[in-house]
Amino acid sequence: MGNHIHDHPGCGLALKMHSNHNLIRYNRLSSNLEWGVMLGFGPILYNRVEFNTIEGSTGGEMSWFNGSGIVLSIAFFNTVQNNNLAGNNNDVYLENSLFNVWSQNYWESHAGRGIKVIRGHFCQPYTYHPTLTVPWLTADWRPSPNPHHLSSTRVAVMDTSLGRMVLELDGDRMPVTTSNFLRLAAHGFFDGLVFHRVIEDFVIQGGGYYPDGSRKNSPYGPIELETHPDVQHVDGAISMARTSDPHSATSQFFICDGAQHRLDGEYAAFGRVIFGLDTLRAIAAVDTTTKHGLQDWPVEEVLITRVAVVPTC
Repeated sequence: MGNHIHDHPGCGLALKMHSNHNLIRYNRLSSNLEWGVMLGFGPILYNRVEFNTIEGSTGGEMSWFNGSGIVLSIAFFNTVQNNNLAGNNNDVYLENSLFNVWSQNYWESHAGRGIKVIRGHFCQPYTYHPTLTVPWLTADWRPSPNPHHLSSTRVAVMDTSLGRMVLELDGDRMPVTTSNFLRLAAHGFFDGLVFHRVIEDFVIQGGGYYPDGSRKNSPYGPIELETHPDVQHVDGAISMARTSDPHSATSQFFICDGAQHRLDGEYAAFGRVIFGLDTLRAIAAVDTTTKHGLQDWPVEEVLITRVAVVPTC
């Protein structure tokens, strides 16, 4: 996530040979010769290609894929959605691939024309000049009429002693809260702190205490309560903890273990876990006790080892 891959004489980004269950998000692939993104030479299964800008794949005389924005070859049950495709010699090269979902992509060459028909074919694989090809069609049934605005979406990677979580932060709708979290993360504020309050089927809370129980306070002070009706406490939502004063949130955050919609409008949800729900579940399931004068503290410390901000393309 968050890569800018450009001006490559061959390809942009590729998943090959049994690369399954991967997430390709928030990348910019520009001016690469053969292709922007490839899922190929598989079978390639259950990957998601989302929120990328794929532009200027040019092709050339010897180009096998002739400058295609996205290539799927022997790829099944993958999802391609919410991408911007612009200025590519071909939108898609599609062969020997079925059961993939195409949805809400912006196709510059097709903008505003309704359903985007995607032409593919079946052929003998691994040959440059197949002797027999059978054409077939699929479609993006809900293409976006306008380019997706991806620049304000931010991603943070949270590494813990029980695994990794990747967080998508909603800077568009929750700018104050998101900026506060990103500013703290960029300066390493959360590194070495613990999840000090864990309640299964409710929340895991961190961002305020060291393992020895000593408190760490934000150098920036409290922020105003910010809410948005479309940013809710869904399963995996990250939100700001606070006191009874609505405008007292500083650095402590919580992540919802299961949807907690009774908190909507009262607390500042500002993103969600997009990868690592298994880590969230593992943390939520730990044994807890009363420690350092606080209830629901894990018996074995759950450490936040690092929170890294992924650059925006």
